[in-house]
Amino acid sequence: MTPTVAFESKYIASQILGNNKKIEYPVIPSLVFTIPRIAQVEVTQEETEHNPEKYHTATFKYGEMMLFQQKNEIDVEISVVLDNNNYLVGADIYGEDEEAANLINIFTIIINQKMRKSEIEKMIFAFPATTWGIFNFFLDNVLVD
Repeated sequence: MTPTVAFESKYIASQILGNNKKIEYPVIPSLVFTIPRIAQVEVTQEETEHNPEKYHTATFKYGEMMLFQQKNEIDVEISVVLDNNNYLVGADIYGEDEEAANLINIFTIIINQKMRKSEIEKMIFAFPATTWGIFNFFLDNVLVD
């Protein structure tokens, strides 16, 4: 998988320099280069369906919500997976090319860092970028501390 190559090469270099620790992978996002893009990170919708006692999901059609920013792509959407402690543990994005990649990277950071709503609210996103609108909606309507 392409995103892991740089991570693994740094690990190999550290092994050559004497690091004896076992490699520990963080959460790894994936992005399918279709039009529109399909991006996914960590817990999938299928896992959620098989484990409803562990996870709950929320889907929002950000293309409809933010039509002025989405170039009239009304079908683009995000589904997020939250665990019983309300941590973000997965995300699926069906969306416009660069936005899907940027959004999945931000969701990956949130999952890797196990960030709470109060921590995300301390960040300022550029306006009127898609991330600004999506994360405001996400924080106001989906994620709770």
